[in-house]
Amino acid sequence: MKKIVGMVLCISLILGAFLSGCVEPQPESQPETQSRTITIGALLPLTGDLSSLGESSNAALAVGLEEANTYFAEIGANTEVELIIEDTETDTEVALAKLKKLDEAGVKVVIGPVSSTVLSGIKDYADENGIVLISLSTAPGLAIADDNVLRLVPDDSGQAGAITALMQRDGIKAIVSIVRDDVWGNELYGAARKQMEGVKELEKVTYNTASGTFSEPLNVVNAKAEEAIGNYGEGAVGVYLVSFEEGIPLLKEAAGYEALGNVKWYGNDVLANEQKIVEDAVIADFAIKTGLINPVFGSEEETPTFEYVEGRITEMIGRKPDAYAIAAYDAFWLATNAYMDNPNDASIKKVLVITAEYYYGATGWTILNEAGDRKYGDYDLWTINEDREWEIAARYQIDPGVGGRLLVGEEMNRGY
Repeated sequence: MKKIVGMVLCISLILGAFLSGCVEPQPESQPETQSRTITIGALLPLTGDLSSLGESSNAALAVGLEEANTYFAEIGANTEVELIIEDTETDTEVALAKLKKLDEAGVKVVIGPVSSTVLSGIKDYADENGIVLISLSTAPGLAIADDNVLRLVPDDSGQAGAITALMQRDGIKAIVSIVRDDVWGNELYGAARKQMEGVKELEKVTYNTASGTFSEPLNVVNAKAEEAIGNYGEGAVGVYLVSFEEGIPLLKEAAGYEALGNVKWYGNDVLANEQKIVEDAVIADFAIKTGLINPVFGSEEETPTFEYVEGRITEMIGRKPDAYAIAAYDAFWLATNAYMDNPNDASIKKVLVITAEYYYGATGWTILNEAGDRKYGDYDLWTINEDREWEIAARYQIDPGVGGRLLVGEEMNRGY
């Protein structure tokens, strides 16, 4: 742990001199005897449709907080990091109320939210009140330059490229999509649709998460799948599922439809490596039969830092975390470094952007693009093997200036 913290704080020292010419002059440093508290907020879906991501991200922040405060205590620094975590309940109105609460407490850097729909509903308040949101959301439509949102994950253009490249490799000729009807669902679907070269979209079926049942949309999808099988053959037909965690019971219902069990299924990042899928025999067997595969943002490589953080989180929650949780860990250290270099709230966004350019965290290089989103990122494609265990079946590698390419088998190890 000391090696990891030392690496992070070394970056802070390197940046100090550089940042001194990029931000407004600060008052003279406080005497060493005066204590200092760095306060960071977090808006996480500890409950609701994204509670699994909320749980893993919460654990990731706990790891970072423990590291930071242990280090400061060991070196005798009069500095402490305070983390105020609020549950958004995966609900926009709740999230806005919690953001206002953090604002009243004087918090100007907030990690989260995770949901694109929630982010779209609270970002105006953040922009108007000088609050920087370091979000883990991915909707392409939220890639907006000069706002107060920074995202340590790429937007969903890359995820869409990964899943459509796989469809094309699998020889899929026709696809039926079942899509969560919100900002994230519709934008991810739209990004994928633009890249489905050679794949005919038979129908986009949306569903309302409040209904509690999926029989109506599944009846439509099943009818379309039956028709497509007659026209193209089972091996050339697929179903594209864009969902949050409600996709798990949806898959269980889908297992009762004969046609839906005879075609290939493609999922998304929320379902990747989701333990609830493999823990239910009906869902797991359906996923195995249909070859359900899910792309999710992955680290550039499994570095010692990544493995350490992943291991700590796994100990805490009893399962491996997704890369978004590891990105939350990096967001914590990015914010901590930025405040160490420049404690002025007025210029903190500028410092965060510059720090991200030089920071190499557990998820790799965090440099941001013009919209304030992570510039580079690859995708792992997760599927379930015959032992009902998740494994990475392919990787979608996005190289600067080259674009994305699908790597399968030994290609993943070689990187070309």
